[in-house]
Amino acid sequence: MNGLDIVLINVISYLGGILSGIYINHKMNKNKKENKDNHNKEKDSDGEKYNSPILAAAYPPPTAPPMNPNFSQNTIQKRFTITAE
Repeated sequence: MNGLDIVLINVISYLGGILSGIYINHKMNKNKKENKDNHNKEKDSDGEKYNSPILAAAYPPPTAPPMNPNFSQNTIQKRFTITAE
C-alpha cells in the first residue's frame, strides 16, 4: 500500500463516520418530533398527567435475621480441643 491508498481509506472512513452520525441524529430528531406530536394528541380532558423522570426512592432492604437466635453477649462460651499425637 502506498501513501495515497492510506489517505483514501482514512478519508472514506472519516466521511462514513460523519455521515452515519448525521443519519442517526436525523432519525432521533424525527422520532422525537413524532412522539411529541402523538403526546399532544393524547392529552386527557382532565389535564396533563405529570410523569416524573426521577424514580421513586426504594425502601432499604430488611435486615438479615441473626445467624444464631440464641446468641447473647453475656453468655459466650468457647471450647477449644487440642489434641497431639
